[in-house]
Amino acid sequence: MIALSVSLLLGGCQSSETPTVTYTEPETNTPINDHTMITDDSAVFVYRDGRVRSQDVESFGEEYYDVNELKSEYIDPAVSEYNSAAGKDKVKVVSLDLKNGNVSLVIDYASTKDFLDFNKNTNLYFKDWKTFDTCPYLKISESGYALPANLVDPSGNLVPASGIKSDTELYLCVLDLGAGYPTGFSGKLLFEGDIAYVSGGITFDSSNGITLADVAGLQYIIFK
Repeated sequence: MIALSVSLLLGGCQSSETPTVTYTEPETNTPINDHTMITDDSAVFVYRDGRVRSQDVESFGEEYYDVNELKSEYIDPAVSEYNSAAGKDKVKVVSLDLKNGNVSLVIDYASTKDFLDFNKNTNLYFKDWKTFDTCPYLKISESGYALPANLVDPSGNLVPASGIKSDTELYLCVLDLGAGYPTGFSGKLLFEGDIAYVSGGITFDSSNGITLADVAGLQYIIFK
């Protein structure tokens, strides 16, 4: 969906019938609403500190294809070139697996900016994506963002942004897809904490998952 595989390497997006990648995050003293990315499907997972992990699960019909060759000739050079330009390892390939005709590629990004820059550089389908950013809720103005007058809570209620108060630390994720969903992107994102509020048009899929609106312009997700 989002990573290098979409335009350069693999075919159309397809869920795997059997698990290909399972993640176990390190134990930390974190709130009870913490989530980890354990899924068999393509997903983009956003951490509170702005890190991103993407998993692309794509159908690939050519059974003779060498996954190691795919990694060494296409993926690794692109990652190496980006990290070299950045001056440090900002993008890391976590795993690349081929199972039951599906290729699963997992990549870690040091920040939403690295995620956006890497994919804009390696995938022409993402040339219109304008914004992908995170910040603590209390630093929204400092980060240059202004919330819409009303947001939507998980129950579908309109909530005035001016009245949002919480005893739980909140975080903001801001996206602008430009012309709308890029080819191969489902619009789905997962977050480390439960989602508290979203801007209009965004669909709640789970306590920590949403589907973005297929529109241009800034979209906002506030999560715990």
